[in-house]
Amino acid sequence: MGTERTVHPGVAIAAGLGAGAESYLHTRSSQAKTAEEQQRAKGLEIANQIGALKVKAAKDYLDPTAPVNPYAPAVASSLASAKPDAAQATADGIEQMYRNKYQTTPWTPDEQAAMKKAAALQCSGERPARGAGEGRT
Repeated sequence: MGTERTVHPGVAIAAGLGAGAESYLHTRSSQAKTAEEQQRAKGLEIANQIGALKVKAAKDYLDPTAPVNPYAPAVASSLASAKPDAAQATADGIEQMYRNKYQTTPWTPDEQAAMKKAAALQCSGERPARGAGEGRT
């Protein structure tokens, strides 16, 4: 954007600002177009991944014995060769271990009465009889 020579600095400043704004607008529109193209490419990539998953699922459904990667050698899994109940037995063992460690059993009525009596005596300032405040070990 050019202007003729002038003696007024305001005209020159206005011309410079106009050129700068035009350049800035051109740069921002170019960045917006680039970002839009990148997003479109990303969307196509996601669509291709979804399509590949659908094709793989269809292949597995139609021929479940076919290897996933035809170039990879077939290797038996160590879990597949183990007993099928081994994983469940391990899970049951871990569950039982934590149940034994953290599960609390309810207080019996005798234990509850002894605890209430000990609490009442403690509030009154008296010392409970030996064994009255003792619950479980």
